[in-house]
Amino acid sequence: MSSFKYKTYRCEWQIVNQPVGQYGEDHGEATVLWSWPTYEQALADRPNFGYEHQYVKDRWIPTGGNDYAVLEIRYKEVMVE
Repeated sequence: MSSFKYKTYRCEWQIVNQPVGQYGEDHGEATVLWSWPTYEQALADRPNFGYEHQYVKDRWIPTGGNDYAVLEIRYKEVMVE
């Protein structure tokens, strides 16, 4: 009998708070704020976590944050046990 087991993955879209430097490079570890099963749901809920930057299109700042952090939507495959 084989000891091979299938692993099951599910896909999720995460909104993360990513610290950035003065020139936009990533600094530090990103913090996952919430996850959704579809990209459209993550996009629709993004205004609940931050606001769009005044001068930079499609750059979102976390609520209560400063210009040295951004909200990003990332794709991740999570193993289901």
